[in-house]
Amino acid sequence: MDYGFFEDDKLLEIFCQNKTKISTIEKPLTFLRHLKDNRLITDELYQTLPEGDYDNGVYDALEYIQNCGPKKVRNFWKCVDQEHILQRYPQLSEIIATLKNSLGREPNNKRRSEDRGTGKEREGTERSSVSNQAGPSSQSTYRPKKKAKHMERDLQSSPDSTTESESLPHPSLQEEVNLWDKPEHKRWLPVTCGNKKALLDRDALFNRKLYCIKQNREMISPPTFEQMAGKGEHRNWKTNILCQGKSLKSLMEMEILKIPKVKGKFTLHK
Repeated sequence: MDYGFFEDDKLLEIFCQNKTKISTIEKPLTFLRHLKDNRLITDELYQTLPEGDYDNGVYDALEYIQNCGPKKVRNFWKCVDQEHILQRYPQLSEIIATLKNSLGREPNNKRRSEDRGTGKEREGTERSSVSNQAGPSSQSTYRPKKKAKHMERDLQSSPDSTTESESLPHPSLQEEVNLWDKPEHKRWLPVTCGNKKALLDRDALFNRKLYCIKQNREMISPPTFEQMAGKGEHRNWKTNILCQGKSLKSLMEMEILKIPKVKGKFTLHK
């Protein structure tokens, strides 16, 4: 179903009204994977969802989608409104049916009204153009009639018909936001070491806890993560473990990663 004519506020309102109901779906693991595969939630958020307690995990995922804004909510409805998801989760099918019943008629009427208005304005513009080009005698007798197909073709070939999306800057040209500044990474920060990926528990690091790295749902120490990546011989996890190309040592020095003020070398304890 095309959601293009639905207002963001209405889609968000229905999303909020049904958020708790959606979180009660049975066996939601497939649903959560579907959200992750369609980039509605991040891989990092998916890894942090409580294992064995996916009901709360669904609600956390929905909270994240809502906090990301109306565009993400609109993409959520498009993502959920797919046959294999609706067949597996009857509750979602009922919610989608309610959404379509409450909004289905309004967009179609609005579209027809806008199309009629656009056609009248286009026809008036062409009549005025022909009238100005013709001579005095022809202005009173000439009544150009142009088929809708020709008018539509002319409009599509006109330079003024460039869509708004074509005029916007390409996403790759927009400035990238640092991972450590994103709200969803306020606690769990994505890190890498060699070709290995994991999550750093920023709170645990501040409290100098040894097991502050989450890798495949298991809490491990930074030196262990360093060894798994084949860099254990360096024995310098603060330099070898990176976030978006910057070492943990640099992030600590920049006070992006908060650590307690202690005398001597900063070390972790069990």
